[in-house]
Amino acid sequence: MKRMNNLKFIIAILILLPVSIVFAQKNDGIKYPDTLKIVTDEKREMLFAFDKMSNDEQYLTNELWLSILNVMESSVKESQHDEGVEVRYIQYKDEEIEEARITVTPLLSKADLFVIGKEGIRQQLSDRFEFQIILPKVSISFFVDDLSQLEHFKNQNLESLWKEIESNKEEFIYKRSLYQAEGQSKYGNFNIDKITTDNPVDFIELSVGVGLGYYADRFVPDISYDVSFRFTNRLGKPSTKFGLLYTQHYFVSRNEEKEFDVDLNGFLSGYFAINTSTEKEYGIGFGYLINQNGDFYKGDTFKMTIYNRKSSKTNLSPEIIFTDGFKKAFPALRFGLTF
Repeated sequence: MKRMNNLKFIIAILILLPVSIVFAQKNDGIKYPDTLKIVTDEKREMLFAFDKMSNDEQYLTNELWLSILNVMESSVKESQHDEGVEVRYIQYKDEEIEEARITVTPLLSKADLFVIGKEGIRQQLSDRFEFQIILPKVSISFFVDDLSQLEHFKNQNLESLWKEIESNKEEFIYKRSLYQAEGQSKYGNFNIDKITTDNPVDFIELSVGVGLGYYADRFVPDISYDVSFRFTNRLGKPSTKFGLLYTQHYFVSRNEEKEFDVDLNGFLSGYFAINTSTEKEYGIGFGYLINQNGDFYKGDTFKMTIYNRKSSKTNLSPEIIFTDGFKKAFPALRFGLTF
C-alpha cells in the first residue's frame, strides 16, 4: 500500500511539474515585441522589432541612419575576419543620459536565425556581415555578403519607411507574430505593397524511439514512447516543450539452465526542454520506476536525466539512477534515436 501511495504521488508530481513551469512562463511578464521583415524590390531584407509598433515617436532619422552605417562600414574595413563580422550599434537611454556604442565581433559559428528584439536568437553565418542597430524602442537587423551592398541600405529613406509603417499599422495585430512587408523604394520614398503574417503554432508531438544505455556494468537496449507539448516563439521556431516519456528497458541475462531471460523495467518520466537557435535541445527530466522485474533495481527507484538532443532524431542523455529508496546511486549514459 505504501508503494502504491508513493507511485501516485510521483506520477502527480511528474504531471504537475511541467504544467507549472509552462504556466509560470506565460505569466512572468515576458514581452514578445512585434517583428516586421521588410523586403524591398531589390530583394534586400531588413528585420525590425518594435516595443510598440503604433507609437508615433520618430525612431530613427535619416541623418542618424547614414551616420551609423558610415561608422559601421569604416569599423568593418579596419577589422579583417575571414569568417564574417557582426557589427552592433547600441543606444542606451538612462533618464537624461544617452550613450551609443559600436562593437565589431567576428562570427565563429553557423546558425539559421536572426537575433532580434529581446528573445536572444542570433543568426551567425560565415562570410557574411551582419548589422544590428539597437535603440531603446526598436531594433533593426540586416546583413550583406559584401560591403559594396551596403550602399543599398544607405539609399533607404527611413523617414519615408516610418510613415509607411504608421499608415499601415491597422494591419498589425499585436500578438506573437512575424510580419512580412513587400515594397518598393524609388526616388527616396518607400511604399509598402503587401503585408502578410506568419502566426506560430503550438502543437502536441507523439514519437517512438529506441536507445542503448550503459547502466552500472551492462549495456541495456530500450524502447521509448513520448508525448510532448511544444511551444514556438514568434518566428515560428520551437522554443520550449514539456512532456511525458515512458522508457522500457530490456535486461538480458542467463539463468542456471543457460537459457536467456529478459526482465522488463519501465520508467515514467516528466521533462522540460528548451530549444536553441540551432535547433539543439537541452532539458531535464525526473522519472520513477513503475514496472520492476528482476533484481537489478531494488525497492523504490528514481532517475534524473539531462536531455542533450543534437538534432531532431538523436540524443545523448547522462542519467543518475537512485535505487533501493535512495540508498544506492550510480551514473548512466543513454544514446537514443527518435522516429
